[in-house]
Amino acid sequence: WVEKRREYYNRHVPTEPIECPCGAPIQTRKHILQLCPRFDQHRHILEEASAELNLETLLGTQQGIMALADFIKATKAFTKQDFNRRGGTQDG
Repeated sequence: WVEKRREYYNRHVPTEPIECPCGAPIQTRKHILQLCPRFDQHRHILEEASAELNLETLLGTQQGIMALADFIKATKAFTKQDFNRRGGTQDG
């Protein structure tokens, strides 16, 4: 599935890298929210809504969505200003 995702991004979003700056071959919601070491220091925000970092809870409940909004605000994950993307400094 990584190759299919890579092919999709190369065709439809060629200016966006598919790799994660942490070295993972692809960035997914699961990777960013549960696994990426770039966000370890802020993951506690999400754990307040779901200690197991369950994606259904984080993306499908009011408490999860509020925690996700706080996480994105703190980290700029999923945005062009992702503060970890360029060596741990915030863009812009």
